[in-house]
Amino acid sequence: KLTYELMKKESVGEAEIRARYEEDKASKYAYEAEITAVTAELEASSPLCEEEAVRMLREIGEKLGQNPSLEECKQAYPEVVFTELTMNSLDTREGKSGAYVSRWETALTLQPGQISDVYESAGGYAVMYCTARTDHAYADYEEQKGVIEAEIKTQRVKQKILQKAQGLEASYRQENLDQAALEVLQEQ
Repeated sequence: KLTYELMKKESVGEAEIRARYEEDKASKYAYEAEITAVTAELEASSPLCEEEAVRMLREIGEKLGQNPSLEECKQAYPEVVFTELTMNSLDTREGKSGAYVSRWETALTLQPGQISDVYESAGGYAVMYCTARTDHAYADYEEQKGVIEAEIKTQRVKQKILQKAQGLEASYRQENLDQAALEVLQEQ
């Protein structure tokens, strides 16, 4: 909490943030692939048996390949959850549970216009239609800017705390040396 309060008092300029992004771009902000896709998920609680669910999702996959609007899909299949996602290897949109690892792995296999096979997803079944893909690119500066600013502030605050602690330690040692010298002098 104290670190957070100290960070609020720090200011970082746009030029410094941009410089840090450029410095770390290749090591921290490069990604293997970015994929935009529409997923159609049928939750495990659906009354459909596995065979019916797979058949329905295959049908939906074919429909997605014809580029209908998401609203049309939602109206035609109200029991299915349709989501448009943009994922990349730095942010797979899987959340903390890791339940959507198969979604990312499926997305990686697709090229624009391709429809995945039906796959298991978070206890249910899903199909994915890839609308866009970019290989070997960098995370957007604007999306990373806040994280970079926080990293710079954190580093500054930690450095100030460390310097202060070292100064206090040196002062404490000097006080102890002075006290020891005084005791030696008194003993003589």
